[in-house]
Amino acid sequence: MIRFEGVHKSYSAAGREAVALHPLDLEIRAGEVFGIVGHSGAGKSTLLRLINGLETPSGGVLTVDGQRLDTLDGDGLRALRRRVGMIFQHFNLLSAKTVIDNIAFPLRLAGVSKAKAHARAQELLVRVGLEAHRDKYPAQLSGGQKQRVGVARALATEPKILLCDEATSALDPQTTASVLQLLDGINRELGLTIVLITHEMDVVRRVCDRVAVLDAGHLVESGPVSEVFLHPQHATTRRFVAESDDVDEAAQHDDIAHVEGRLLRLTFTGEATWQPLLGRVSRETGIDYTILSGRIDRIKRLPYGQLTLAVTGDHFDTAAQRFADAGVHVEEIAR
Repeated sequence: MIRFEGVHKSYSAAGREAVALHPLDLEIRAGEVFGIVGHSGAGKSTLLRLINGLETPSGGVLTVDGQRLDTLDGDGLRALRRRVGMIFQHFNLLSAKTVIDNIAFPLRLAGVSKAKAHARAQELLVRVGLEAHRDKYPAQLSGGQKQRVGVARALATEPKILLCDEATSALDPQTTASVLQLLDGINRELGLTIVLITHEMDVVRRVCDRVAVLDAGHLVESGPVSEVFLHPQHATTRRFVAESDDVDEAAQHDDIAHVEGRLLRLTFTGEATWQPLLGRVSRETGIDYTILSGRIDRIKRLPYGQLTLAVTGDHFDTAAQRFADAGVHVEEIAR
């Protein structure tokens, strides 16, 4: 659905060139939820604005829904933007218009009659669970309700792609979960391609299929969320994962420095997450173990568990092989 081929973006400021995005290659598949993670200034928003044509690449080829953006004139870009919905961090609702008028607004701009625009808006109010609030104004809504209006407005023109610019960062955890659940349902029911930018790895874990990690304008890692989240390769990604797990890496390092035995990280996915493998392998091989840290949760709909153990005994290698034979990813951690 979206392909970046050597795409980069620079700006000129005070006679100097500032690089927002270094050349990158990236594909976003039709119908997936794709996360883009990075700290402030990493280039996330620039990448998003390239997709809907609000920014022009400094070089490379960007293709969206089968069309090269550098070949489109003004009318072509406007037609493309009608196929690309946008959800904003701070809602961007029109304070003087009611909820239903906010949702209908993109259709009215496109020349759709008020009756048809309101009929479409009413359908979307039902989808996002706000039919009882159609005649209220934004000031009368909670943050979560405002964002649901933003989601409905983004869907008004029946887009193929939905761009979410930090759509949950202004919300509390419970409201964030409900908005992510809404986006997940929209993706499954409508088959929309969703591109979600965030600085929170936990948001990616809950709803995304694949993820790209940006650092200072560089694409440093990408792949399925399960791989990137459970086996991060780049230091930036490892920091994001540690932050999402609320892990103090320095303190953890100090803690394990005094523990006897060899360190083992076990990653369980799918059905293996629920199997009593630790006890079984311990009995069969005679190893002892101490659980230093661990988590059992889900990546979207995939159950997973990840445990860090200190293992003592004469049959470490045999135990590690037994875990691997049971479908567990095994990694020995150097001290």
